[in-house]
Formats: sequence, structure tokens, C-alpha cells
Amino acid sequence: MSKPAAYVGCDPGMKGSWCLLIPSRNKIEFLSTVYPVAEVISHIVGIAAYADLKCIMLEDVHSLLGMSAKSNFSFGYNVGMVNTMALASRQTLDRVQPKVWQRETKVPRKTWKKGTAANIKKKALKEAVALRGIELYPYAREFLYGPKGGLLDGRSDSLLIAHYARLIYPT
Repeated sequence: MSKPAAYVGCDPGMKGSWCLLIPSRNKIEFLSTVYPVAEVISHIVGIAAYADLKCIMLEDVHSLLGMSAKSNFSFGYNVGMVNTMALASRQTLDRVQPKVWQRETKVPRKTWKKGTAANIKKKALKEAVALRGIELYPYAREFLYGPKGGLLDGRSDSLLIAHYARLIYPT
């Protein structure tokens, strides 16, 4: 029997997330990017025992003007960690820019009135990403929201990044 195709999406933000997606088994699993590197490497290597990991897809983010030094350092650290894990586990690593995976996974874009606050736009985009993830994988709802109903950091993005990997690396 052949192994099912698996995809890993990673949002390397300060409170980012890893998402393992095995569509044929309706399996979604999340890990925080704050997990110890050795544990995540071990987990990724372990996936190969039961699944054909097609790709680790990393959101291609970079520092932005105005971001705090702590945020910039966290981004850099997490990106380096993902690169290290891919090398250590001998997995294919690919990168995708946020606007590309959002467009290709068909996240709806809103048009805003001039002067709309950036935090309102950001929150609406995060909710649109979560709703699109639930459209694609209805069983994901329980993993994307916390007990008080708020979105859990990075999970929706990492799920759709994994879905984007599925589109690029089909079975």
C-alpha cells in the first residue's frame, strides 16, 4: 500500500505555526514555532514512516520598516530554524510569498475605503484566511479557534500554506 501524500506549511511569525496536512486521511496537525527544534525535526522525520512528505512550504516573509527588533529577530530565527529542520530531515523546502499563496488558495480580498486602519485590514484578512481554510477543510474549524472563539496565531496561515504546497506538489 502506498503512503498518503503529506504537506507541511509554516508561518514563521513571532507566534507562528507549522501545519501538517494529509488530505486523504482528513488529518491536520499543528505545532507552534516555539517548540524545541529537536522535537520538530524528530516529528518531521517520523512523518516519513507513514506518509510521503512532498514539501515543507515556508512563507517567504522578511523584516519590515517599523517592526521591532524583537519581531525582526524572531522572524529571522524561525526562518533559520525551518531551513535547518528541512536540511536535517532531508525534506524539500520551498518558499512562497504571502500574496501568492493567498491568491492561489482563493482567499477573498476586500476593497477598503481610504483611511481604513491597518489593524482592521489585518484582522479582516486573518478571518478571511480562516474561513477559506474551513471551506477547504471543514474539519479544521476545531483547530483554528481557541476556547473563547478567537483565532489561534499562525494556524490559519500555515494551513493554507500547506494547501498551497498541495497545489504545487500534487500526488
